[in-house]
Amino acid sequence: AVQAILRCNWPGNVRELKHRLQAAAAMANSNTLTGADIGLHDAQPHPDASEFEEYLDMPLNEAKLLLTERFERASIEHALKLESNNISAAARRLGMHRQSLQQKIKQLESGEIK
Repeated sequence: AVQAILRCNWPGNVRELKHRLQAAAAMANSNTLTGADIGLHDAQPHPDASEFEEYLDMPLNEAKLLLTERFERASIEHALKLESNNISAAARRLGMHRQSLQQKIKQLESGEIK
């Protein structure tokens, strides 16, 4: 990652670099970041439109909402699994308050979030 950052031209845009690094750290699957993690690797796969086929005929706001809801569900389920269903630990992992996570779980269970 460091080599990729050094090769890239960051003309006065430290904010962009900071945001990329924060996003990469939040989404990384390991403790080590790569150039691909921060979006600076030539071989980084780009999303294929076929991955989003079911959303392409929807209004954009509706599609974004549905994708966000599905990602929230997957993220919450993953955090709960990693933390053996300990809500406080899962909330810390997700960077949210325990009460907010409990509310999201209730929404998931009731079907408010798909």
